[in-house]
Amino acid sequence: MFCALDKKITYYNDKTSLTKTAWFHVDMDGLDVIFQGFGKKYSGGVDEFYITAVENSLSFFKKKNITATYFLIAKDLNEPGKLSSIKKIVKCGHKIACHGYNHRSLTSLSSKEKYLEIVEAKERIEEALGIKCLGFRAPRYHIDLESFDLMSETGYKYDTSIYPNHKYHEWFPEAHIQKEPFLLFKEKSFYEVPLPYVIPMLPPFHASYIFYLRSFYFKTVLYFFRQYSNCLTYLFHLTDFATPHNIKCGLKLNIFTNNFYSKSTKLNFLEKLTDHISHHFLITTTEDYLEHLSG
Repeated sequence: MFCALDKKITYYNDKTSLTKTAWFHVDMDGLDVIFQGFGKKYSGGVDEFYITAVENSLSFFKKKNITATYFLIAKDLNEPGKLSSIKKIVKCGHKIACHGYNHRSLTSLSSKEKYLEIVEAKERIEEALGIKCLGFRAPRYHIDLESFDLMSETGYKYDTSIYPNHKYHEWFPEAHIQKEPFLLFKEKSFYEVPLPYVIPMLPPFHASYIFYLRSFYFKTVLYFFRQYSNCLTYLFHLTDFATPHNIKCGLKLNIFTNNFYSKSTKLNFLEKLTDHISHHFLITTTEDYLEHLSG
């Protein structure tokens, strides 16, 4: 079932040397699923937090000349305000991937429920937006073999839910998990695009954490990451871009949503992170990288 790529890889820019390559993802978790994760229900009406996050992210990526991949929760297509924002993402030329239908943990679902989260979500996204949805990230990074099978059978090109750490090696011993994109199903050219992992027990270094762990931690961990890895999946969340709002939800949720930082503070900080990544990595998209790799 699983097939690891040969270690000698031809990279996106056709150089024979191992060029370091990066791409940017945005998980589109709105306040409804964030509240849900804390056992609460969002009842604030139109999610302006979501809408401003999309607007700010599009302006940011345009300024930095970056094409990103946005991981969309399919049910958000049913809300007019969110749908309008999502269509702007497509119009601006960014990629759309799937983050489930209702943002439910796949490992706790029945086969029928997984089909909704993976297959019907993809169909809904493609029908509503007129695009190909090639990628998937499991909510909370909870993934299993049945979910991989569904993805590979229904037209997905890749999953990006795995950290190449001890936990996932134990879950999928036959997968020969690597730190760089590798084939899960050779006959269907279905890839796993791992999330970045460096040192056991330390927090991830994607943007939501770096707002609090700060630049020194980011640069240090990225330095060590570069010593052993040639491909970087750098993950943003909508909370990284959202304009602060009066969210009456307690201290923990305000911290989780980065709601204490102003819009300008957020964007200036994110610019420093992306500039540092761009200094060390060739920037592309996951979709373009895998197309080149497959060709």
